[in-house]
Amino acid sequence: MKEEGRLRHLLRGLRPETMEKMIIANPSNCGEFLQTLLRINQAALMARASCTPPSFPLSGMQPWTPTIPGMPSAAAATTQPSPVSHLACDHPHGAAPCAAGQHVRRQDANADNRALRAISESIEALTERIKAIEQQVRRPPVPWPPKTSRGDDGRPRCQYCQRLGHVDRQCHQRYRDEEQQRGRRDRPGERGFDSGNRNCRA
Repeated sequence: MKEEGRLRHLLRGLRPETMEKMIIANPSNCGEFLQTLLRINQAALMARASCTPPSFPLSGMQPWTPTIPGMPSAAAATTQPSPVSHLACDHPHGAAPCAAGQHVRRQDANADNRALRAISESIEALTERIKAIEQQVRRPPVPWPPKTSRGDDGRPRCQYCQRLGHVDRQCHQRYRDEEQQRGRRDRPGERGFDSGNRNCRA
């Protein structure tokens, strides 16, 4: 599988918003794809971790309700958020209202970090699996070892004469060759250790 095919497979597993940013980045290989994905997720984490006022009401606070202009009331004054509340995150004494929101955002950041690590591990595992499949496709088939001990029909093969039907210790050719070698040693006039001993005995 070529690099374009790998990138196409990796791109299919992304969320739509991440896929849009990845298409804009246009990585040329799997390494650039992984680096771009890490940058996109880090940017999303930084954006979520920035101190912005929460869009949902915190515990103990009433939701904001619009009032009719020109008719202020005590209830409206208590329900409307104060303009200074936006600066509570930057002020050291106003950190208490943002504590719950920061805790929630920190949990989201930890969850996103775990998800990012899981995605990175999945991408690495898929890349290794693709490489293994490519090696299996390119590797030539291993031939079967030759059957030296038995023939195709199952009969034993002699290791001495390479004929079928008997084994090495039953080979007649081996016996004949050994008898010929003994006869050569026993001939008169040939010098050898065995013939010399026999002559001494005689």
